[in-house]
Amino acid sequence: MTGEEIRKSLKEKDLSFAAIGRALGHSTGTAVSRICHRQASGRVTARFVADALGLPVEEVFPERPEYADDPKQVRKARAEAELRQKAEATGLVA
Repeated sequence: MTGEEIRKSLKEKDLSFAAIGRALGHSTGTAVSRICHRQASGRVTARFVADALGLPVEEVFPERPEYADDPKQVRKARAEAELRQKAEATGLVA
């Protein structure tokens, strides 16, 4: 998911980056936004966001397999991210 898709999905659940940030003990949602827009990394925050969306972290952040717990999930997410990048590079996926 892109940062904007994450933001919209959170909004559908009456949540925001700021709300997630406060729940994690931050005064603003800036750090959450930066992680969701791939401008920073943060496993705990990424997992919290995925949980808030009710999705596996591998689905929300497929290009960050290190956020997954299960080594098999890590390998699967990495392979799927590589396939997606190749498909986008060849124009098979928009």
